[in-house]
Amino acid sequence: MSGSFTHSSTPSCVVVSDTNPCQVLTGAYDNTVRVWDLRSTKDPVVAFKVWDSLKKVLCVDWVGGLVGVGGEAGLDVWKIGDQVGK
Repeated sequence: MSGSFTHSSTPSCVVVSDTNPCQVLTGAYDNTVRVWDLRSTKDPVVAFKVWDSLKKVLCVDWVGGLVGVGGEAGLDVWKIGDQVGK
């Protein structure tokens, strides 16, 4: 497999989906969480800013369509679906 997970800021964490091993979730210091499909790493499947202010994402977890995000602004939970992009 070739390609890269391009971030505009330092990536800080990564987790594999528990329902689709071809999808991973990354968090970065630019306050953005991205979902990637390992079969095509040119661009993320989806990307979203977690908080209104520029705070670092320090950890992520992804279970059953729910994403937990921890960082400088606290803890947040997002529903993104079990298999994004399918």
